[in-house]
Amino acid sequence: MTDVMESKIEDAVNHKRKSELITTTKENGADGAKKVKKAKQSISIKSSAIEICEAFFKCMDFNGNGFIEEGESKILSVVAFDKDLESADAHWNAMVTAMDRDSDGKISKDEYVAWWTERHANKSVKEDGTFVEDYARYLLECLQRISSVKVAQRMCDTFFEAIDYDHNGYLEEEEVKNVSRWAFGKSAEEAEATWQDMLEKMDSNNDRRISQAEYRTYWLANAKTKIQPDGTFVEGYKRYLLKKLMKIKNGNARQEQIRKWEKENPKSATAVSPEKRSSVSFQEE
Repeated sequence: MTDVMESKIEDAVNHKRKSELITTTKENGADGAKKVKKAKQSISIKSSAIEICEAFFKCMDFNGNGFIEEGESKILSVVAFDKDLESADAHWNAMVTAMDRDSDGKISKDEYVAWWTERHANKSVKEDGTFVEDYARYLLECLQRISSVKVAQRMCDTFFEAIDYDHNGYLEEEEVKNVSRWAFGKSAEEAEATWQDMLEKMDSNNDRRISQAEYRTYWLANAKTKIQPDGTFVEGYKRYLLKKLMKIKNGNARQEQIRKWEKENPKSATAVSPEKRSSVSFQEE
């Protein structure tokens, strides 16, 4: 690969890097906090019981697919309510037993509302359909905790998506090792150690790959003390995360540009050594 092509690749990487930094900062910073604030303002102690119920379901349904799923419930138990994994498992099993009427292993909005309505029938609900104030305040406090985790989870998902460069929904050995080498300059031995450490800490079902739910649970549990009430991270930690994220994205972008160059210049592709492919030569900002 010529010096001219190296320069073009670095220019392309740096251009992409700047645009992604702006996008990532917006998605995981003030914009997310504004959404939490707006949601908080729309629900109050004067909101009806059904409005509060629907707000809970919307916040708990992280991916917006219309269901509360096991991974979402466990993340909230661990991160928002300080439960250990065993307690989080027990809580999810209790939810399924109480709410999952069609036994599909997830909770639909209709199932959640039906359970909520039955649970609160003639209890804590006034004649006008609102909750008594003390109970309403308690529920709003819980809703705030859930909302903050939902915002913080976006940063976690951005990391997951950056590492999962084949977009199959799992972090696998080759991806983790490659990103370790080309984004962080780790040796093959260090990359192997990183992968084994991730398996030990995140691979809860021992299938030797890491699902998004497994990654979220571990990642957010370790970051929970740094999550602010509006869902953003404390400033120093946010800068640390963005720096690491940009390293991953820069490494991916460089590899993408190399693959593009190889496709356009097949006769010269053999000139790209493994060392050069794994290197990241741009300056950190």
